[in-house]
This record gives sequence, C-alpha cells and structure tokens, in this order.
Amino acid sequence: MNRLILLSIVISSFILTSKSPALVIKSGKEVVIGKEEIIDDDLIVSGGNVSVKGTVNGDIFAWGGQVTVDGVVNGDIVAAGGQIRIRGLVNDGVRIAGGNLEIEGKVKGNALCFGGSIQLGKDGEVGRDLWAFGGRVTIDGKVNRSLHAGCGEFAFGGTTQGNVEVKANQLTLLPEAEIKGNLNYQSAQQAEIQAGAKILGETKWQKAEPKTKVKRALNRFKRFFRVALFFSLFLVGIIMIAISKKHARLVVDTLSSSPWKSLGFGILFLLLVPIAVVILLISIIGIPIAIFGIFAYLLALYFGAICFSLAFGEKFLRLFKKEGEISLYLSFILGLILLGILVSIPYLGFLVKLLVMLFGAGIFVLSRQRLLAEAKAKGII
Repeated sequence: MNRLILLSIVISSFILTSKSPALVIKSGKEVVIGKEEIIDDDLIVSGGNVSVKGTVNGDIFAWGGQVTVDGVVNGDIVAAGGQIRIRGLVNDGVRIAGGNLEIEGKVKGNALCFGGSIQLGKDGEVGRDLWAFGGRVTIDGKVNRSLHAGCGEFAFGGTTQGNVEVKANQLTLLPEAEIKGNLNYQSAQQAEIQAGAKILGETKWQKAEPKTKVKRALNRFKRFFRVALFFSLFLVGIIMIAISKKHARLVVDTLSSSPWKSLGFGILFLLLVPIAVVILLISIIGIPIAIFGIFAYLLALYFGAICFSLAFGEKFLRLFKKEGEISLYLSFILGLILLGILVSIPYLGFLVKLLVMLFGAGIFVLSRQRLLAEAKAKGII
C-alpha cells in the first residue's frame, strides 16, 4: 500500500470511526491485549493507554495517549498517539506518528515515523528502510537497508547496511556509528564525526544556505499569522457555540453519522469551486461573481476548520467517556489544541492540514445543507 495512504489511515481512521462497533475491536480508558491472547484478524484499538502483549495475526490500527506493543504482530502497525513504543516483533512494516516514538523491538519491513522525538534503541532493528522526520532523531540500533531523516537534531550511533541521507540543523555521529554505504547530508555546518565512527562509503555535505533577511522576515510573519489564526479560530468558535449550541451539536453529529459523505463533499468543494472561479475569471463578465466565490471559498475553509476542531475534539473525548453529554466548549478547545500540535510536526503537518480542509469543508457544507432542509420542513423558508 502506498505510504501516503498508510499515513492517512493513521489520522483518518480515527476520524472515520463511526458508531458501528465492527470498526473498533477494543476501546476504553485502558486497553490491554494479554500475553496469552491471540487475535486472528486485524486489530483496531483506541484508548488512553493501549498495551498489546499478545499475538495479532493481522494489522494493528491504534491511537491513544500511550500505545505500547510488546507482543508479536504478523502484519503492519499503523498508530498515532502521544507516546508510541514498539518493543516486540513486527513481521511487516510500521507507520507511526506522535510526540515520542521508540522502537526497541524488531521490525522486519519498512518503518515510517513522524514525531517530536524519534528513537531506534540499541536493541531495535528495522529490516528494510527507515524514514524518520521530526524534531530530534536518535539512532542507536540497526537498519538493514537505507536511512532517510529530516529533523532538527540527528544523532547516529547505530549501524546501517545502506546509505544515510539526512537533512538536519545539527548532525552527530557517535563512536559506535557504522555506515556501510554513503553518508549524504544537508546542514548549515559540517557534521560532528566522533572518533571511532565508521563510514565505509563516500561522505557528501551540502551546506544549507543561510537565511536572508527576507526569509527571516517571512518566517516571523508566518509565526505571527499562525498565532493570530489560532486565537481568531478560538474566539469565533467559542462565540459560535454560545450563539447556537443546537447548530454546534449538528456539526458533531454530521461527522459521526456521515464521515465518508463529509469527506466526499469536502473533496468536491475543494476541487470544483476553484475550477468554477477560474472559468468565471476567464469570461471577464463573471469577475464580480468570481471574487465573491473566492471570498465564500476562504470563508468556508475558515469555518470548516472550526467545525472540524469541534467534531474532532468530541471524537477524542469519546475514547474516555462512552456515555453522557460532553461539553461542546471542552470538545472545541481540546480539538483545536490537538490539531495545532499535529500541524506543527514536520512533514506530517501538511497532511493534517489537508485532512482538516477536506473534512472541515465537507462538514460545513453538509451541516448547512441539513439546516436548510430542516428550515424548509418547518416552513421557515
């Protein structure tokens, strides 16, 4: 399966889980698959603390505050969470995203990791290629093919049979490091290669160009814009809930009851509206309508982000509170914060933004459609 699709599953599997019990085999505040337990199928599990100690003869799709796999998995692992630890045996590949990621066991296939901190421990092994993108990447274990990394800090003290390709601000090769292929890296300064480190192939350094005043100014503007956008979404979202809790509840129910329909509407909206705007601009006479269309398009994306944050937050809280009503304010605030953290993760952030736009626009359009249908049924319009 294409790696981008697999990464999409990490996030969208959480979003698309409806009320159907068939999609979630295990869920709760604390979920444990016992050491003697055997699951002869794919496992979909969610919770505050997820621990898999037994055997899974299929794929694992997991998300939660902490996900730990100590058992045997005869398939892939696709997981997202605050902390993910893989200490058992995985007979296929691993695709994980989260705050702290640790691989201390053996992964026979490829490993794709997105996180704040990523570590391949001394006892950790990746049978094929390893891709690691995040804030800090530490490699002390074994990679049987090539290693690709993009991060702020990169520390390597393990072994690779193939090449190492890195883009990092700071790169260190520890005395235990052994690279049997080439080392190709891009950094503002040369790597610190400590005594004892071995590189059997060629070493190529591409110096990263220093940021110009224009780039620094643009980066400052981007940071300011992100902060301003976050607080504007926060304030507008709180006001929207205060004005009409009924409409806010409709937004949450739309994602729960029609996740695929929301995604479909979002895709159509994001694709068809720009095409229509371009056609109107070409026709000259339609320029005023096109300008209005652009404004409406951006407005829908903005309110879509609010709608998605609200629905996503409640979806997350339902992992811990199965019954009873959940505060709309709490759902919205938590959803907005979680999404803010996810979009800040290098590389993963782009995919999260795309999913927010797709689902958000779809939820916004679909919920407005339902409001209009309800108003017509009551004879209001």
